[in-house]
Formats: sequence, C-alpha cells, structure tokens
Amino acid sequence: MKIVNQEKGITVLLDKPSREGEFKFDGLYLNNNPDTIYKKYVWGYDKKEADKIYIDLLDYIYDKMKEIADSQLKVHIDQNISNMSFYTQKDKYGYYEFFSESPIFDYPKIQKDITVYLNDITEGIVNCKINNRECVFDLIKDRFTKIKPTHGYEREYITALNVIYGYEFALNKLVALEQYKKGIAHKTYTELVNLKKFFDGKKSIKIKLKSGQVIEYKSDHYGINFNQIMHLQEDRYFIHDSYDMKPRPSKIIDLSELECFQYGKNTYKLNIENLIIE
Repeated sequence: MKIVNQEKGITVLLDKPSREGEFKFDGLYLNNNPDTIYKKYVWGYDKKEADKIYIDLLDYIYDKMKEIADSQLKVHIDQNISNMSFYTQKDKYGYYEFFSESPIFDYPKIQKDITVYLNDITEGIVNCKINNRECVFDLIKDRFTKIKPTHGYEREYITALNVIYGYEFALNKLVALEQYKKGIAHKTYTELVNLKKFFDGKKSIKIKLKSGQVIEYKSDHYGINFNQIMHLQEDRYFIHDSYDMKPRPSKIIDLSELECFQYGKNTYKLNIENLIIE
C-alpha cells in the first residue's frame, strides 16, 4: 500500500496489515527519486535489489548529526587551541574541575544512540532522539529543523556539537587532547597523559618508593584505574592509598617519596614539578 503526498512530493510505503488491521511503515521515497528508499531497517534481502538503493533511516539521520558535529568541533578547536584558562578554573568548592577526571590520549568512542518516531512520516518528518536530545529531521529538506534538550535543566539552545560531544567540560578535554598532540598542552596535563599511556593496557603496576618499598597495584577489572593511583589534593598530586594496592599504604604518599612506576623491565619516572598545578 502507498500513501502519496503530492504537496510534499513524497510517497510512503506501508507493509501488509496485521491481524488487527494496522499498517506498518515500510519505507519512503521522494517522488523525483523513487529508486532511493528510506527504511527504518534495511534487511539483507533489500540489498539484493540491484535497481534500488535502500537507506537505513537511523544510520542516515545519526550520521548527518555526526557530520555537522564534526564540522562544529573543528571550528571550536581552532578557536580555542590557544586557550589555557580552563585548566586552572576552580569549581564552587575550590577544586580544579578539569583535573577531576583522568586524562585522555585519544578520542573517546561514541556510542550511537538514536530512536526514531514515525508519527509525522507522511509529511516527510522524522522525530527522533539522539543521545537523549529531541530532534526533528526533514527528509525533504535533508536537514534538521529542530534540536532541543530533553531535560529542563539544560540550556535552551544546543547544537549538534553538544548532542554528539557534550558541553563545556567534555569539549575542553578534546581541546586539551589536540593541544597535547601539538605539544602545547598544560604541563600537568601533559605529564598525566604520558603516565596514562604508560598504564594503558596493563592490569597491574609496581610503585617503587625511594625507601626501597615496592607496592603492587592490581586490577581485576578492565585495566588500571588511573584515579586509584593518582590522587589530586588541592593543587598537587599524591599516590592514592587504594584498596587494590598490596601492601595498602596507611595514607596517601607524597610524590617526593616516589622512585618510579614499573611494569616488567619498563619504568616511568614522574617529573614532580609538572604535577604542581599553577
């Protein structure tokens, strides 16, 4: 069955009715391009039709949002690549907000989270949620006509950049990552990223102290938890007194007591001066 909307220039395809007499959306095409069909799901048998092009609506709309976000991210990074102020900004409790999370040395994996609603599909409109943000995509104009937050506490105006990559804190991490790649990041961040690279892929590490004591940190999970080793207190870092350390330290350890971190024959010696945030 077909529903032809001559005014909008689209045709909606409906599947065979269910036992209850309900028709389900099977596809949509623009009347001037009937061989390209948008579907909620593209199945294997669809791809066997050589004379038709089937497009997965979820992938298509999400990829459009991602494409816009990537373009906006490039502009944001170019505009902020020399900005260093966010490193030393403090929250309302007096803590360095940016250093509250472990550093990153690569772009985080982005999970594709999209749900589409087809209540306005006969108008060529797809209502959807991308990363829990409500969006409206016009298939005829091939663009988003509305992006808005779902939760009332978020700012009223958001962009594709916010939908895919987040807000100020998350964006600052990506700016810092690009600064690190260029060798111009804050000295503390640079030192922390280098240390996290040393930890990467390992489930255990030895902490060698100048006293000769050796403390072993071992994780039974996915890998070393950076924040269970490095502890930020006021404007300086210390070695944490984690439960995963054997023997467990009786208190946090000043970095002046640290000789190095060791994994097998490889060692990493911290530049302590770099870990004083200023």
